[in-house]
Amino acid sequence: MALAEPIELKFSFFTSDRSNIYQAAIKPFVDAVNNEGKGLIEIKVYFSGAISTVLAEQPQLVANDTADMGIIVPALSPERFGDSAVMELPGLYRDPREASLVFIRLIEAGTLEGYGDFFVIGAFVSGPEDVNSRKPIATN
Repeated sequence: MALAEPIELKFSFFTSDRSNIYQAAIKPFVDAVNNEGKGLIEIKVYFSGAISTVLAEQPQLVANDTADMGIIVPALSPERFGDSAVMELPGLYRDPREASLVFIRLIEAGTLEGYGDFFVIGAFVSGPEDVNSRKPIATN
């Protein structure tokens, strides 16, 4: 009986293995897939931009099969994911969880531009970080 080597999937990750996003979200996913698929499939993570140091290139790396998976930040590729900016509008969602649920449902429904070329494993929205304005904003 001949055994084939496991299928290796390349995961392009733009920062180090010590970052919070890797430790809290990516590592548990990768470990679960690698443990459950032992001998069949293996995800190999390429850290710190090893495949490409340009974060905005992540969608193209996945689209042209240079990487099988990657962390894609839609705001850095507005020409591809133009209407994803709606997820960044302040005050529409109670919290990042609600925003993330809306985001994935919009992608699943095919209502957001640019996602049809990808199999989206997860879509997440972070908490609010800043608000930009042309006029000064007074604070109390």
